[in-house]
Amino acid sequence: MALDEDEQAIYAAREYYESGRTMAAIARDLHVSRSSVSRLLARAREVGLVQIHVLPPRFRVNDLEKRLAEAFEVRPRVIALPESAPAPEAYARTARAGAQLLGELMEPDTLLALSWGTMVNAISEVLESKPCTNSRIVMTDGVGQSESGVHYSFGMLERFATAFGSDVQQFPFPIFVDSAAAKDILEREQLLRHVRSLIANADVFAFNLGTVQEGIPSQPYVSGYFLDETDYRQLREDAAVGDVSTTFFDASGASDGIRMNARTTGPDLRTVREIPRRVCVTSGVVKVPALRAALRGGLVTDLVLDEGTAEVLLAH
Repeated sequence: MALDEDEQAIYAAREYYESGRTMAAIARDLHVSRSSVSRLLARAREVGLVQIHVLPPRFRVNDLEKRLAEAFEVRPRVIALPESAPAPEAYARTARAGAQLLGELMEPDTLLALSWGTMVNAISEVLESKPCTNSRIVMTDGVGQSESGVHYSFGMLERFATAFGSDVQQFPFPIFVDSAAAKDILEREQLLRHVRSLIANADVFAFNLGTVQEGIPSQPYVSGYFLDETDYRQLREDAAVGDVSTTFFDASGASDGIRMNARTTGPDLRTVREIPRRVCVTSGVVKVPALRAALRGGLVTDLVLDEGTAEVLLAH
């Protein structure tokens, strides 16, 4: 049975606006010309079958922020982006927003915990000066046998310390140790216990998330020669999806079932959850599985992310 003009207009509008199909494909379905499809879409708008609203960026991100707050009980900041914005621009804008938030949170006597990584390093490069009397900074994860991460942590710490006038406590320990027994010995060291105490008393924790996909963790752990195929298999078997400061967690945000954590020097996630402001700054849809798990596990209180990442996070 042939469709009348209104029915054709409804079909064309649904296929074009909801399904994202081309006019040429719709024309083939309806056995009409492409120009006829264009006229059908115009008719759909004229008679009110389709209503198009052009929303300003702030309106869009306000809606995303409201939905994120309701879904995950966090304080979100969503960064508006042009639709054509490349990933590096989204990353840079997110880093600037993270720097702004940290500038707002830093006050005299603040103890800031930092996890090194590319995002926190990018934040350090755009911090505005705000000297905070008696403020301190403590690192939450160490470095390894290669130079991976060293250039981030040292330069990053210097920029944070300069911006806020803070004293710095580095984390002079390896990211991974050879065995659980070696970690037990290390945990008894006075300096490590001092660093752990500082982290536990932090007022603010700034971090991005590492990812684990099919047992393969974030690039620094791979390129830094910290792990091998046995470790990847173990992460895969334990269903790890991400890490915070090299403490791995599963899709529920729990870390207890991840055997690799017996060899990492990252902070206990129970300690992390006690830090009053836990600021996760992240960009890129590849982070979404780890981010969703961290949110489920209560690891984040303040979330800074770009608009595209927020939409994907809310869509699943």
